[in-house]
Amino acid sequence: MADFQSRLADLEKEGAAVVAASVDNEADTRQLIENLQVTFPVAYGIDGMQTCRATGAYWEERRRIVQATGFLLRPDGHIVTAVYSSAQIGRFIASDVLRVIDFQKKAAAAPKS
Repeated sequence: MADFQSRLADLEKEGAAVVAASVDNEADTRQLIENLQVTFPVAYGIDGMQTCRATGAYWEERRRIVQATGFLLRPDGHIVTAVYSSAQIGRFIASDVLRVIDFQKKAAAAPKS
């Protein structure tokens, strides 16, 4: 989340919004938001197992968490790309999202043959 917060202005300039969700309770989520100085919306108390069933994310039973999962959506709500992680690597980072947005805009503007 800190990475997305650090690039929030760049993302917003591209018309993107950032939201996050957590299985943590309200107090723990508020503490995380405060520690990371996050200004974008963060939902708390989500049902992790239900979210995993609905999205294909990975549920880790031992810690009872949803592994990091990121979605980039078009304005119409369709998924452009999804990134699923099952460990500390392979997560969406803000620069990846900015690159995909740039690619999508260029593809949309390219002449159709």
